[in-house]
Amino acid sequence: MCPRPRDSTSAPWSVNEGQTQNSIITYTIVPPPDGTTPSQLQLTLGTARVLGIFGSVTVNESTNVGKLSVFDHCTEVCQTKPIDLSGFNPVSVVLVTDHVSLSGGNGGASLSEFGAALDRCILCV
Repeated sequence: MCPRPRDSTSAPWSVNEGQTQNSIITYTIVPPPDGTTPSQLQLTLGTARVLGIFGSVTVNESTNVGKLSVFDHCTEVCQTKPIDLSGFNPVSVVLVTDHVSLSGGNGGASLSEFGAALDRCILCV
């Protein structure tokens, strides 16, 4: 069985019309030192709402092994990217910075949570 450490970050992120909000979350992952198996980062957008035809909810994740981004953007037409994946070769630590950004546009926006996972056994998923 392959371990899939997951982390769900939740908060009542919310902005009204015309407002913006930014949150920065940093942490370090220390994978078990087991050799040469490639790993994969996964970022998922939780419950996000853009209330209007303009606005956005974005989570960008920057690490020393890659960058990921999930979002719900509306500029008259809405686009959603609910999941992003990035594979990498074994490292001793993964340094993570998550940037949560909300733009209320013309009706407000909210996000209740996002998820992050480190899959160390990609073939088992």
